[in-house]
Amino acid sequence: MKNPIYVFGLLALAVLFFGCEKEEAAPMVDENGLTPDINALISEDNLNALLGLGLAVNGGATPPDLNNEYVISTCVITASSAGDIPGTRTQDFFIRLYDQADLEITVDYRHGTQVGEAIGSYIVGEDCAFSVFIEVNEIHTPTSSEARLVLVVSGKLANNGIEDIQVANLMLDNFGNANNLWIPNGTGRLFEDQDNFSEVVGGGSEWYAKLPDCPCEYSESLDGKAEMCGEWEDFSNGCNGFFNYLDKYHYGATYEIRWAKDEDSPGQQCTYDRNRRLITEGLAAGTPDKYGVVDPCNPNSDHASADVAPWEGSMPCYQYLEEWRSSEGKNCQKNAVNGISHLRVMLGNMNCERATAIFRMVDDSQSAAQELRDYLKGRLNYTPANLKSYLQQVYNEYDCDDNLDETNCSALKEAIQNL
Repeated sequence: MKNPIYVFGLLALAVLFFGCEKEEAAPMVDENGLTPDINALISEDNLNALLGLGLAVNGGATPPDLNNEYVISTCVITASSAGDIPGTRTQDFFIRLYDQADLEITVDYRHGTQVGEAIGSYIVGEDCAFSVFIEVNEIHTPTSSEARLVLVVSGKLANNGIEDIQVANLMLDNFGNANNLWIPNGTGRLFEDQDNFSEVVGGGSEWYAKLPDCPCEYSESLDGKAEMCGEWEDFSNGCNGFFNYLDKYHYGATYEIRWAKDEDSPGQQCTYDRNRRLITEGLAAGTPDKYGVVDPCNPNSDHASADVAPWEGSMPCYQYLEEWRSSEGKNCQKNAVNGISHLRVMLGNMNCERATAIFRMVDDSQSAAQELRDYLKGRLNYTPANLKSYLQQVYNEYDCDDNLDETNCSALKEAIQNL
């Protein structure tokens, strides 16, 4: 059983000045981090019973905004005082949270044949962490039998879902339990999502789906901005200006920001062109991190092995860009820089390091044909008939026959052989 976690939030008192008089506004939450309405809804004994199951209560007066339906799948009973075996799988749990106003919220849910009608529902929390307390009339739809209980939903809001969601219930009155449908009065259960992430119904379930969307435009003001229990940092200067990560790993980008909670959780990377527009596709686009980066001068080894090694290893570049899909932001304009979708034949199965080398060589070339440059940049709607000879011309310019041990020349030779 998890150790009980009880997070208390404190809200500063507002002070209003009227001439020489001042008046203190009433706090929105009590000392235990819960609102007066919640403390009236649930007794201290009942709250302690839920905490004893391992429920995390996230108190505070600044919860995130919730407006979606989420599904707990696979739903597992992790603790019970009603005789259930921990680890028992149950049917998917659907919870809709909407119409949030201040510290009140509307809640609907369904769990198998049972649906909940909220009598009163309230939300507390800080940053991305929240807890919703609901007094519920629960209905068994086949028989119309009813029971009254308290339900608590706790978790951390992420993009496209909720992380570490917990749903705890405590039976207040099963009205005699004539049909033996309900758990005994005073007992409860704790439900959790087996993979610790509950998706928005109809949303994506990919590992990067939970990350925040990239802003559509770059701004220095994003540096240090808190979002979803993490923080954005400006990495445009690389490691204090000593190493340009963008030029090596996202060739064609000018600015970069990253979002991370810590080095053990996935992180987001966003890159921008010289006009500060988000790059949404191509080698220059930012790619999410399976392990977040919090220090550009000291990327952790997990990030290097999980995110960087495949980029410069044996994985084909087209596959890498599919599995580490770049954020397109929210309604941002499409902006491909050094895209490769039209170069599948030429690039074959080469990795992203070698694909980048070809773009770099052509950009730096003194002899490359303009038609070749336009083709690589995706400006043509056809493949040049002289593509192979164009590449051979660049190959000869760099004396590649004498430098095949270099990544650039060997990559260019591979591209020629693929045509």
